[in-house]
Amino acid sequence: MVCLNAGVSLRYLTLAQNDNYKLRRNKPFFKTYLLAVFFVALSFVPVPFFALISCGVGAITVFVAYFTSRTKLKLTKRVRYYFILPVIHAVIPILTCIPDQKEYVLLTLWATTIVLSFLPVKLSEIIFNRHFDKKNEKYILTAAEKLRASGTKVVAVTGSFGKTSCKNILFTLLDGVFNVAMTEENHNTPMGIALSIDKLTGKEEFFICEFGARRKGDIKYLCTVFPPDIGLITGICEQHSGVFGSLNVIYNEKFLLAKHLKTGGFCAFGNNLYAKKMYREYAGNKISIGACEDIYAENICRLIGKTTFNLHIREKSKNVVTCLCGKQAIENLLLCVAVADKIGVPPEVIFDRIEAIKQTPHRLEYSRVGDVHILDDSYNSNTVGVRYALEYLRGYPSPRIVVAQGVVELGIKQREENIHIGEEIASVADHAILLGVNKNAIKTGLKRKKYRGTVTVCHGLKSVRKKLTRVVRPGATVLFQNDLPDIY
Repeated sequence: MVCLNAGVSLRYLTLAQNDNYKLRRNKPFFKTYLLAVFFVALSFVPVPFFALISCGVGAITVFVAYFTSRTKLKLTKRVRYYFILPVIHAVIPILTCIPDQKEYVLLTLWATTIVLSFLPVKLSEIIFNRHFDKKNEKYILTAAEKLRASGTKVVAVTGSFGKTSCKNILFTLLDGVFNVAMTEENHNTPMGIALSIDKLTGKEEFFICEFGARRKGDIKYLCTVFPPDIGLITGICEQHSGVFGSLNVIYNEKFLLAKHLKTGGFCAFGNNLYAKKMYREYAGNKISIGACEDIYAENICRLIGKTTFNLHIREKSKNVVTCLCGKQAIENLLLCVAVADKIGVPPEVIFDRIEAIKQTPHRLEYSRVGDVHILDDSYNSNTVGVRYALEYLRGYPSPRIVVAQGVVELGIKQREENIHIGEEIASVADHAILLGVNKNAIKTGLKRKKYRGTVTVCHGLKSVRKKLTRVVRPGATVLFQNDLPDIY
């Protein structure tokens, strides 16, 4: 019983940690929880040793569910505090093991601790979250003061997509001409930015960071704590509309970056429809690749694993080669070229640095395993990125295999958008492997287009691997689209 209780608490805490200790999606946890309750119910069957066997099998099942998941619990100081109440709760039945106590009374008490197993963790959130939030806030403000005192200019990147890619591209274009630093990986929260600031020497001229938003007010808070000198708004789409409520709220939230720039700064806008609208509405110092006649690309040639084109920067031009793939990647590149040019990087340096740009991991990242082409787009979880990836896939050899999980956090439009994704997969893929919460919606889209390829529905990555070994052959292309985290 104690092991079963511990397993349920461990699963809940892991999912909560992955969702910033505020578990908003409880469905994955309750699958584990209901499984535990099922074995508890079996333990009341009046058969000798059946209770022990049932709870033992249940504990093994719960722990297997945890250890086979992709994400494991990180034993941080916060987690240690969160374990206090669950541990006390789990050992209560042991403390009541009085020899004279009736068996059914002990069994009932143990069963009750399982049924209420997630409450101690929730209570831990209530008790300890406020303490850690205050501690984190102090750390963030200290980092912000360090950045302000250094005089380093902040370049903030936001948008519904392309933030990490633009940050990496711009860093490569500026590096060597200026002393520049950036946030690590895809960290875009106040705490993630503060952790990167803590590693700065204070001699950096530019600090490039992503400004992410999970709710209304996040961008304003980031602009207040880390006032930006330069802003990049990549584009806006329906992504996270399930959290924000509407596309209009997302638009206004992202637009706050431009409105909170320091005096003398400028904002760059992408080629996306809504980014162009922002450009027209913004009265401050601004640039846009959609409206810029001095910086553009022509004769774009998309090859296997690379792209070539003629890059024009004012009166100068050169044919360049980049490992970046897809239409969106080239638009991101042009946006960063425009920013680098305005900051003062010479065109000749920009031309040379483009070949040094590396692929951003899991954002339409090309690789080759033997004779098989791999397009890893597993972190590009937005409707715009999915469509660009499928468009890019058309240029690769058959058989073309799409491993799809669809797009999440679209609110009431989620099913509709994933049906559209299924329709687009039908026009390009020979094999479709579906999994995750959107598999039925994508399958509906495939049926609407009378898809003639093969469709396989899998329940996990292990079954996906088995299916790939059967359908992949030399010369095939595999597109991995959106690897959803365990909280889904």
